[in-house]
Amino acid sequence: GGILVASTYLGGNAADGISDGNGNIHYNYGDQLRGEVIVDANSNVFITSTTKSNNFPLVGGFDSSLGGLQDAVVAKFSPNLNSLLWSTYLGGASWESGNSLQLSSNGDIYSVGGTTSNDFPVTSGQLNPSFKGGITDGYITKFIAPNYNNPKSTYLGTTGYDQAYFVQLDIDDKVYVYGQTNGAYPVS
Repeated sequence: GGILVASTYLGGNAADGISDGNGNIHYNYGDQLRGEVIVDANSNVFITSTTKSNNFPLVGGFDSSLGGLQDAVVAKFSPNLNSLLWSTYLGGASWESGNSLQLSSNGDIYSVGGTTSNDFPVTSGQLNPSFKGGITDGYITKFIAPNYNNPKSTYLGTTGYDQAYFVQLDIDDKVYVYGQTNGAYPVS
């Protein structure tokens, strides 16, 4: 803690790292500032956050354009932060937040957040392939290592307000998501 080892900027020409324009995404106190930074075993740095920038720096991402007024973003940096190794927008035609991310044992990235888009890039065969309705749904996206292309996504939600705030994996790479709902979420 005595010296600054590395630092960098990440963003474009609009608001980055803060969800400042839509109460359907920042529902609770502090939601405007959600995001996460984690480090893998090789000290690569991974982040998820939000952006309103249509020129957010992209490297090899599967989504190359800002889909709505605000998208989630996911990025990977080298250990010394001098190289952006991979980054992508994540979102549909409305509002998204990037709240949390974790890595599986083989390096897959799991990212969660909230979306108001009925065209969020979900994949068929997943738990909830369509927007459940209401105002906001949570989502979980898996970016498959090593190139993170062809991600798998699903909505998490009900016909009420829903959002996914944290994701964690256990020793067997089983996925756990923590969030909130105003709807009748299925319990088993």
